[in-house]
Amino acid sequence: MSLRLRNINCKLAFCKTIADECQPFLQRFQTSKPMTPYLFEAVEKLLRYLMNRCVKPDLMKCTGPKLLSIDTKKSENLILSKNIDIGFATKRLLGETAITVTERQKLEFIHECRSMLTTMIAKLQEKSPLKQKAVRGLSSLDPCVIQHSPQLAQKRFSFLLEELNHANIINDVLAENAKKEYLHFCNLKKSELQEIFRPCDQFSDEVGLDTIYGSFLIGEANYKHLWEVIKICLVLSHGNATVEGGFSVNKSLLVENMHEKTVIAQRHIHDEIQEAGGIKNIHISKKMLDYVRGARKRYHEYLEMKKQERSEEDKKKAEKRKLDIQVKDLEGKRKKLMMATEEKREAIEVELQELKKKQASLY
Repeated sequence: MSLRLRNINCKLAFCKTIADECQPFLQRFQTSKPMTPYLFEAVEKLLRYLMNRCVKPDLMKCTGPKLLSIDTKKSENLILSKNIDIGFATKRLLGETAITVTERQKLEFIHECRSMLTTMIAKLQEKSPLKQKAVRGLSSLDPCVIQHSPQLAQKRFSFLLEELNHANIINDVLAENAKKEYLHFCNLKKSELQEIFRPCDQFSDEVGLDTIYGSFLIGEANYKHLWEVIKICLVLSHGNATVEGGFSVNKSLLVENMHEKTVIAQRHIHDEIQEAGGIKNIHISKKMLDYVRGARKRYHEYLEMKKQERSEEDKKKAEKRKLDIQVKDLEGKRKKLMMATEEKREAIEVELQELKKKQASLY
């Protein structure tokens, strides 16, 4: 095998090692579920994994947003190139080149791997949601955080309420009441919390956090303010499966240029099918068949209505343009008239002053 081909195999093996770690993160968030509460922990985990391969261990003791302050472009923050973790497959392939590749060439290759890692880490740090206080606050809705670190969850929920309040999304009273109710929720017995979050599986699209929280909080007077805040937060879903599905590993269909009504209708249909337990459990009634038969007629009526609306809108725009021209023309005439009047006034004023001077000289 040629030196160049062996080098390519090593590079591909290293890239695959990194891609295999990033792929679960991309798959996990390629869903229609509300995923924002999981974002903080997931991004931190991914960033830490990459940094552990090349950053000095004593710098990796920090957590969360502090990881963003580690400058991977500075060599003093990095371990020696020969100690970089390039993965088992890459090490094995690199070892097989011992006869044809010198130690210097191996070190150059490992240095290239380190350069790739540091560039990737720098980009993640630059675009990282860990910078956002709201993302850290949203992690307070992560079931794992609530069950295993209730005090941390309460602190982060306070961050979240502050951000929502400062953005005028919630008022002071709602923030205070939601904070009290969240504290009460976190102080439930461990067995109760386990039962509430038992159906929750963050790696599946079966049950989302909206369903989990809704099934427990809806109708509960003791948690009505908390539910209001949670509803606002879960709308900020990081899931973008419909838009990104066409180029993701999930192989979902890419839907382009959908109008708002189409997106809403699609979501209603999806939710109804899920509620019924699958497409095979949908009852096809006579009313539904009649409605489907008339779909094309309603579609053409809708197109005609939109055509009329556009026509009326075009007429309004044309009328507006006409009025704008007339207004501009009259303003121009007024300006010219005022300038002419001002010139005449100044001429009269000059003549008057001269006459007054002559009059004064006669006394």
